[in-house]
Amino acid sequence: MEADKLLDFALTQLCSGTSLSERLKSAKALFVAEVYQSLWDAHKFRNALVHETNFEPSQRSCMDAVAQIKAGLVELGAKI
Repeated sequence: MEADKLLDFALTQLCSGTSLSERLKSAKALFVAEVYQSLWDAHKFRNALVHETNFEPSQRSCMDAVAQIKAGLVELGAKI
């Protein structure tokens, strides 16, 4: 969830929108297609984690979601 917040903060600085979903749509041109899709996947994962009561992800899938967001932040120029 913290990685998702970092992505939201970074996109707030670069594009318009009132939610991370809207900002991701506005930022599509900033990413190669694979990274863009993985950011959406990671954000959907975060939403499932927060909103689905029976969602019990594995540690590996949590680490994958964080890695996907990290790749997006690096593509934006973050030094991680």
